[in-house]
Amino acid sequence: MTETLMINNCPDHYQIKYDADGNINIMDFWFTELSPTTTKMVAQSYFSCKALMMKLMAFFMPGAFKKQTRKYMNDFKAFVESQ
Repeated sequence: MTETLMINNCPDHYQIKYDADGNINIMDFWFTELSPTTTKMVAQSYFSCKALMMKLMAFFMPGAFKKQTRKYMNDFKAFVESQ
């Protein structure tokens, strides 16, 4: 898997591209300060798959992709709050 930082406009926005065997996942993250102690994070994901198995998973199990994205967001939140 190759990870490429496409946009680095921190602390407001960054975009990462993951490429693995023809499957492409582009993740966009936006951050908005709501108060001095609260930040809103919005994530948007684009997924393109060429492998038949991944296409079938994306079609029949879209919830699995959403669940994994939510897990990454929660892990990131826990990391930031521990700093």
